[in-house]
Amino acid sequence: MNIIDAVDYASDIYFYLLKKGYERKEHSRLSLFFEEDDIRQIVLTMAQRSGTQIVVGDQFVHFITNNEGSVFASGFSQLKIPYRNDRLLVQLIIFIFLVEIDGIRSLADVTYFELEHLVFKVLESWKKKEEEDPTFAQKHQLAASKLYDEWNKKLATNENLKNLVPSTNTRMQMIHLAMRKLEEEGLVAIIENKSVLAKDVLYERMREIYKDESRLHQLRNLVLQAKEE
Repeated sequence: MNIIDAVDYASDIYFYLLKKGYERKEHSRLSLFFEEDDIRQIVLTMAQRSGTQIVVGDQFVHFITNNEGSVFASGFSQLKIPYRNDRLLVQLIIFIFLVEIDGIRSLADVTYFELEHLVFKVLESWKKKEEEDPTFAQKHQLAASKLYDEWNKKLATNENLKNLVPSTNTRMQMIHLAMRKLEEEGLVAIIENKSVLAKDVLYERMREIYKDESRLHQLRNLVLQAKEE
């Protein structure tokens, strides 16, 4: 295959994955990615130069946008939320959800009410640890007290969950905003009564991408410790 054709095929694969976010390995659009070394290398080079990653798992090929220095921003990797503490809270909600489903390959879902309880429990635990040990927040790079105070400012309303809008005004709206980010990436399904089911692609992405991130393992342990208290 000549270089012009190889670049053409590689570009088609790259921008297809950019649009989809992920695809099953056996999909016909990805056949040349696995069959032709030159095409696969061009795709991987395009990803590297644009601040993205192509990650091959057992079932899926994942298109991942890096947090910084990426040409292509996504709703998941670069949250467009104006206030820093709100942005951190949304990221924390997503992370707590990931910890909650970690290792659970079943049809069990996580409800918005469970997430609200878990977020409060984790933040309350971190705030207590910070009060007992002034170095706790700095040691773990956590704005524990600020996030705890910010979460408690959010209204804990008895909203009609069927009419929720994604927002940072109330706790449930903020949880809905966080879960909608995952849904937009095709990683979860939000059920009508506002419970969340993780898809197989999310479990694989967690396993393939986050397995070597020491910072995430540290935060995961902190969340698990808070849940057990």
